[in-house]
Amino acid sequence: PNIDMLVVRKSSFDETNNGTFGHELGHLFSLSHPHYGWEDDPYDPQVHGETVTLTSVGSSQSPNVTVELMNELNCNTAGDRICDTPPDYGFTQNAGGSFTCHNPWEGTVKDKNGVLIYSIPNTIMGYNDCDTVIFTHGQANAMRADYDNRTNINKTYEPDTTEITEMIATIEPTAFSTPAFYNEVLFSWTAVTGAHAYKIVLNGTSEFEFVTEQTELLVTDLAPEASYTWTVFPINEIGSCQDIPAGTLFFTSADEVSSTNEIDIVSKFKVHPNPVLDQSFTISFESENSLEASFSIYDLSGKSILENVNADIKQGKNTIPVQLNNAPTGLYNLVIRTSKGIIAEKLVIK
Repeated sequence: PNIDMLVVRKSSFDETNNGTFGHELGHLFSLSHPHYGWEDDPYDPQVHGETVTLTSVGSSQSPNVTVELMNELNCNTAGDRICDTPPDYGFTQNAGGSFTCHNPWEGTVKDKNGVLIYSIPNTIMGYNDCDTVIFTHGQANAMRADYDNRTNINKTYEPDTTEITEMIATIEPTAFSTPAFYNEVLFSWTAVTGAHAYKIVLNGTSEFEFVTEQTELLVTDLAPEASYTWTVFPINEIGSCQDIPAGTLFFTSADEVSSTNEIDIVSKFKVHPNPVLDQSFTISFESENSLEASFSIYDLSGKSILENVNADIKQGKNTIPVQLNNAPTGLYNLVIRTSKGIIAEKLVIK
């Protein structure tokens, strides 16, 4: 809650199993458990008796909590501080060591004033196994009040819920191909309407997943002479679960390592300074012929920080200045593409 972030497993967020999501959303917007203070040591008649005389309890999640009484006598300051969630001393989590959807001691347990306790077992903020769970009106109002007081939530934002229906077409590597170098494999595909990014999944010696906003990805850490499959999924604000990835393709990595001598007509290739100290550097080399070229810079995850900048290579000596824009410190791959081949060079930014 202190950083306005909620991360939930996909398995806990779907139409039939969303109790965990709702529970954590309640926490995000200020709600406590109705059994607040009893999480580690829920009610046990052998320990606490039929009349609970404790005035305060505590757990690893809540060290010092006033025990709530029935009839709303201290509901604003005790337990979860929500008045329409009656006292709950962890009733649903201590029946034979498993969660239930009812209070096994309903009508027998009394608060310290001798009043019988009737709880709401299926509140979404409790620990239970109920098929249907609810927020009470008091819980909903507390969440609204907390939301209204948040200053760093964009309350006018509307997510893009456009469904992606267009299929991605892969470009390279093609099916059953062997790219020239195992440590410089370029994956590319067509853009599709509605996609904000793309998730690339590689399976082989191990599984790799990458996410990029571009329509290409340079991967530098494949194993030599290994078999891989790859596919790419479109992603937008309703996820990557549209089940319309590009077809899965098989390819084999080569046994060759890329180097700066991949183009025979290019010599004396140099990047200066390297490491790059002030976000600018120069590429210099000599070429036997004139060529059209483009260059890109990728981090080690394959994300581009400079994409397809055009450069004309002339016959003879060439000097190409490059200006970056707040590129983070780290190791990068500089890749120059021409009709005669690829030049790849490691680049360090300090």
